[in-house]
Amino acid sequence: MMNNDQLISRYVSGLKMVSWVYAMIQMMVVFSQLLIPTASTDLGKFGFPTLFLTSSLLNAAIALNTRIENYRPLLFLSLLLIILTNIGVAILTNLDNDPLLVESNVGRIVDYQFAPGIMFIVVSVLYLRLTISAFLSALFVTSIVIQQYMALSIDGVFFSSNLPVVFSDGLAINLDWFVLNCLFVVFTVIVVTVTSWQFDKVTNQASNFERANQVLGRYFSPEVKDEIENSRFSDITEVEKSSLVGVLFTDINGFTKMTETMDPKDVVRLVSEYQSKMVAAIFSSGGTVDKFIGDAVMATFGTPTSRGNDAQNAFECARKMQISMNQWSKERAEKKLPQITHRIGIHFGPCIIGNIGGDQRVEFTVLGDTVNVANRLCDACKKFDSQVIISDAVAKRLSEEIKSDFEANFSIPGRTEKIGIHKLQL
Repeated sequence: MMNNDQLISRYVSGLKMVSWVYAMIQMMVVFSQLLIPTASTDLGKFGFPTLFLTSSLLNAAIALNTRIENYRPLLFLSLLLIILTNIGVAILTNLDNDPLLVESNVGRIVDYQFAPGIMFIVVSVLYLRLTISAFLSALFVTSIVIQQYMALSIDGVFFSSNLPVVFSDGLAINLDWFVLNCLFVVFTVIVVTVTSWQFDKVTNQASNFERANQVLGRYFSPEVKDEIENSRFSDITEVEKSSLVGVLFTDINGFTKMTETMDPKDVVRLVSEYQSKMVAAIFSSGGTVDKFIGDAVMATFGTPTSRGNDAQNAFECARKMQISMNQWSKERAEKKLPQITHRIGIHFGPCIIGNIGGDQRVEFTVLGDTVNVANRLCDACKKFDSQVIISDAVAKRLSEEIKSDFEANFSIPGRTEKIGIHKLQL
């Protein structure tokens, strides 16, 4: 089943590849027919090169124009072109040859009837789809069986292993060569089927990897994503580990009141625009988007691996977020739209990092008291009318002096131990 663009893009490559192969083979036939004509009549001398040239050009056109959006119709056209080309060859062959001469030499003709079918069965592997290879294999095996049945139905045709008889009698079919051809067809079908199955498997695995790679790009900054890929996902697939992490929460001020009269589509557009600005700041600071919670954003710094200055990165992220919000406010003011402000809370401390969930759904996230404290600090911005609140644990790890309103014993609801906090206006 083609259930995503990554998988279809793999199939597109297969269709392009097989179309180019068909185009080149058919063009070689055109040149061979022009240089060394094998047809007996003027119709054949004109018809065969014209048929193969037309088919070659159409295959080249398919190869050049195949895209994800038009894959299905062009795949159908490619298969139809194969069938029509073979029908055209059969018709021209009958018109080009004397029926009596064919019947009197059917023993020799049988030897060559296996080759085209075997060639098309082999080339079908390049579609990179088991179903297509199976379809073409069944089609050409059926064609070979019909051709042999028609040949064997001619009066006087017989099998012989005696070479002098085979070479002297046009109705004698070389039994050894006939059996070998039949076995070769069976062997080809088996190999093509197994190979196509393997290609299908590899294609799906590659598609899943590409999809996973895209998912990484949505949650991790490019630098972090590269680190994960280079480590072959060893960090992110680890069950769980404890590490020091910077956790940042943002939340739009007055979001519920602001949106209660807005159209749902406008609300979605507003939240999406806000979140895209926040994600840009997070990624540019080497952070990870942990989750979106309504209009809120949770980001972590130091996951899945520490970058050595995670607290500083989290603070830099807050600064970039404020710059982005100020620019957005100017843009909205010019459009006479309501101003948007938000609050930010940052804490730094130990967290459990890993894949949380069950068999049905797994989420890579962080857990622990540090997450709860960062969320509470974000909420506390409303109480202190502050843009940003960071814990003293963050401030002590900064490589710069900050101007802040310090409170030494801030009480976190539901938490016994008090902490120092810094209230800032960035």
